[in-house]
Amino acid sequence: MRQLNIYFNNNPVGKTATENLIGLLSVNNLKLLDYMNQVANQLEQDAKSKTYILKGLQTAIVIVILLSFALATVRLFRREKYFSNLMEKSTDVVVGIDVQTGETTFVSSSIHEVLGYRVEQVLGRPFVSLFTTQSKKVILDILDLVVKTGQLEKDRSEAILLKHCGETMVVDMVMQLTTSEDGKSQELSVDIRDISERKEAELALLELAHKDELTGLFNRKSFLELADHSIKRAVRRKGRVAIMFIDLDGFKWVNDSFGHRTGDLLLKELAMRLISCVRASDCVARVGGDEFLILLEDVSDKSEIKNLAGKIVSTLSQRIDIEGDIVQLGSSIGISVFPENGETVNELINKADQAMYEIKNSGKNNFAFA
Repeated sequence: MRQLNIYFNNNPVGKTATENLIGLLSVNNLKLLDYMNQVANQLEQDAKSKTYILKGLQTAIVIVILLSFALATVRLFRREKYFSNLMEKSTDVVVGIDVQTGETTFVSSSIHEVLGYRVEQVLGRPFVSLFTTQSKKVILDILDLVVKTGQLEKDRSEAILLKHCGETMVVDMVMQLTTSEDGKSQELSVDIRDISERKEAELALLELAHKDELTGLFNRKSFLELADHSIKRAVRRKGRVAIMFIDLDGFKWVNDSFGHRTGDLLLKELAMRLISCVRASDCVARVGGDEFLILLEDVSDKSEIKNLAGKIVSTLSQRIDIEGDIVQLGSSIGISVFPENGETVNELINKADQAMYEIKNSGKNNFAFA
């Protein structure tokens, strides 16, 4: 190599060629460096451009996420407010109960409007403390069954609640099993609705179905059912049952002379007098215009029945003042006894009816046995 350099240095032609080659290489190297700089700058610009795009995309995604979260929060707030207002305005009371402890974990603010309690008076206390003694057993049985089986036997039940003022309220409870807010325990969610007015209406309809509308006494249907039960009990106990068939003497004359209003008031008064003559365990029914039936349970002998029949004849024949009109009636009574005069209710009523007509035909205002 050293010899080559000496050769080029000593040779003018070689020296020129070397200088030209070096110059050419220098120019080319500068162009190459320039080109490499241009490529590096372009790559840097491309990288910056892509970085800006990525940052823009990231920013856009973050903004979308924040907007979605904000919208979800607003919707959740509105929904919570909606259901909160709905629950506050509802006439139902919603209660959550820890199945294991029986304590109230949640109660809607409507409890103050419905039952008179403040939320803090109920929250954390045993749920059964809101119920009457009889209904407490119903609730405890429901909770015990859930603890044992993990299931509800039924999803609704009726119960009687104690209001803060001491009054009672009949309620319908719709129940379902849920998980507590922390997910650690099982809860019973109960929707409580006041059905007191409905139950009163049902009882009123039931009473109308079993009672005489004018006098409030039992009607024929109820009398037949009660008499049938009494006979079955008498069979088991080897006892006796008596039926009295009572027909008023002269009632048509009262209606014709004083009008139906006076007749109705008279029937009401005589119904009260009949009730005053018998025992609380006996049944008095109105089965026709001026016809009554009396059911006597656990009678020992006929002398007991005679004494009562005589008392009824005497009581019904007393004068009665009906809005200034003095009215006096009599009564004819036929009596039949189980098992001597029949084994069914209809047989006993027919025998008593026949005995009553015998009294009607022989002077009235008296009694006779079949």
